[in-house]
Amino acid sequence: MDSTDLAVHLGDKLRRAARDAGMSPTEFLDGGVSGTSTDGTVTVWVDGIGRITRVRIAPGSVSERDEERLAKAVTQASQAAVAAVTDLFALEPSAPPRPTRSARPAEDDDMVPVIYD
Repeated sequence: MDSTDLAVHLGDKLRRAARDAGMSPTEFLDGGVSGTSTDGTVTVWVDGIGRITRVRIAPGSVSERDEERLAKAVTQASQAAVAAVTDLFALEPSAPPRPTRSARPAEDDDMVPVIYD
């Protein structure tokens, strides 16, 4: 895949993801990718390069002396959001390259014994 094909491929992926989120590609890149903590208390939105643009903490989910759980939830949500951006722009694995010539060595590639003095 040359650079032009790559740009077209990534642009298509971006437009599909933005359309699925009901946004323009620019809005999507400006903070349309989100991730949520496993307990559902924190959602983090990131931009197209993984910078946090918004954080939502569910009402009533935080109490005094709950900092450790909140920190863990924020971390989980931000990691999920960054993973979503990474997945969005990841390239699908391509097929292994095909050999261009026979795998059988040519006659002049035969091993020649070497004598060391």
